[in-house]
Amino acid sequence: MIAAILAGGKSARFGQGIDKCLYPIYGKPMIMFVYSKLVKSKQFMDLYIVTSWEKAEHFSSLGLKVFIDNFLLGPLPAIYQILKMFKSVFVIGCDTPLIEVTSIERLCSLCLDSADACIPRWRTSRYLEPLFAVYRDALLETLETCFYSGEYSIAKCLKDRASVQYIDAENVFRFPYKEVFNVNTIEDLNKLYDVGYDELV
Repeated sequence: MIAAILAGGKSARFGQGIDKCLYPIYGKPMIMFVYSKLVKSKQFMDLYIVTSWEKAEHFSSLGLKVFIDNFLLGPLPAIYQILKMFKSVFVIGCDTPLIEVTSIERLCSLCLDSADACIPRWRTSRYLEPLFAVYRDALLETLETCFYSGEYSIAKCLKDRASVQYIDAENVFRFPYKEVFNVNTIEDLNKLYDVGYDELV
């Protein structure tokens, strides 16, 4: 299995034309906190940053392998493209720097070989974490049908169309909710500084 960090978005809510994935936190681009957790997990044969041609050089300059998203229409088409090259992919967003290595490994260990996708789901809200999940190439036809018909929601696309293993998120994350905190705005950065550098690394 390979790991893919999705970094093709426009970071619109971050403002001022700033790419949040590359925004420095304690002097290090935010994406590097996520990348370092994937490296530490030793679960993956290779790691790729899924991004645009426009931003590819920035990530390459950090020594990261880049996979080009030719559609730039959100996570679903991005996952579809990388699954055409790899049979099994763990997907994560670039904006969750508080994720824990143990949670990555727990999800991978709970994921059944027979499942087309393995996605954490919260017991109470039933909300999915589709950008912390495992996807397999058996989904290719389903994903293609969805995005070519204009359906870009991963949850709606997979519902009743695929063999999805929904795993209780409470059993996956060591620190539920905190680990999947997304940095979407400059204001969100203050919460990262509140937890401190030690928790980020």
